[in-house]
Amino acid sequence: FFDFWMESQQPVCAPFQYLLIPADKNEPVEIRRFEGQSDDELRATIGSHFQGNTISNGQNAELREHLQVQVEKQSKGKEDSTNLPAPETTDALLSTVLSNSGTTFEIAPVVYPTAASNYVGTSLYVDQVGVFKELPLNERASKIASRAIRGDAFMLRSLDDPRSDEWRRVDCAMDYYEGLLKNPPTQALDPTAQAALMQQQALQGRTLTASELDQAQAEKETGNGLFRKQEFDQAAERYSSAIQLLSAQYPDELKDKAQTLLNTCFMNRAQVHSKTSKWHSTVQDCTSVLVVDPTNLKALFCRANACFHQGDFEAAHHDIKTAIGHHGHTPELTKLSNQVKNAEKEDKKKKQQAFSKMFG
Repeated sequence: FFDFWMESQQPVCAPFQYLLIPADKNEPVEIRRFEGQSDDELRATIGSHFQGNTISNGQNAELREHLQVQVEKQSKGKEDSTNLPAPETTDALLSTVLSNSGTTFEIAPVVYPTAASNYVGTSLYVDQVGVFKELPLNERASKIASRAIRGDAFMLRSLDDPRSDEWRRVDCAMDYYEGLLKNPPTQALDPTAQAALMQQQALQGRTLTASELDQAQAEKETGNGLFRKQEFDQAAERYSSAIQLLSAQYPDELKDKAQTLLNTCFMNRAQVHSKTSKWHSTVQDCTSVLVVDPTNLKALFCRANACFHQGDFEAAHHDIKTAIGHHGHTPELTKLSNQVKNAEKEDKKKKQQAFSKMFG
């Protein structure tokens, strides 16, 4: 009776980072790290958070009425649809929901795993009957999901690539959450976007041909030429076109070349965004590369630079440190690191001065 976005298989579950978005907007978003061994363990960990939120007698009656309506809707269209569901059917369903209401959750999609996101999806895990428990509105989570979210919410991300049948949890960074909060996606409740998703999923069912790979390569080369001429908007269109062409399953003989080309197109488009100071989009495209290639030097440097310009000095330091750890010191990394440190000091100085004026 709830609209779930359920996973179709068990993901690879290595340690990863996710976020807790408290319903109380005065409480900071918390970084959580899962160190368990299975997705069932993860679900149990998240579900246990919703324990303790009980349902009153009045809320119980309201939920029962809601379930009765849903059961009647589901009975329509069946051969025995003239027979309304017996009261005990709803009572049994209500009993099941109530017995699990402290440990089960609804998965609300935020970003779907399509080629545009390099097959990385984002979801909010929320109390499945939060509205009937009269939990407070979670303003931050509601803004991101474009729907009312009641109670605390967990934000998780996963790589779900139909071309290789790969599905695994990936880190959900604080800067990614902040980007979504600032610029929420609109596809969650947009019928047009849902139709586009269905079309995208249909495209994923096709197999990439050598001809299409050549076309994508040509689009990328055209984009490079436009980039050199500083025609950045047109270059971005070419890179996006190449990404769309590469939205398919890869046969073994094309897989390595296609994946490399896809990452290159995301990286090149990130550099276009960087040139036009579209820092949030820069971070997104760099992240798309780093999800499948976590030590990519260009992506780490480009994302660090974007975070620096956004004033997210902690995230910038993290990417610089990661890049140095895998590739050693380079003049570019050293220069950016110094820029971040100087900007951080200046920012701290300004805050101290403002504080002094307030209480001077």
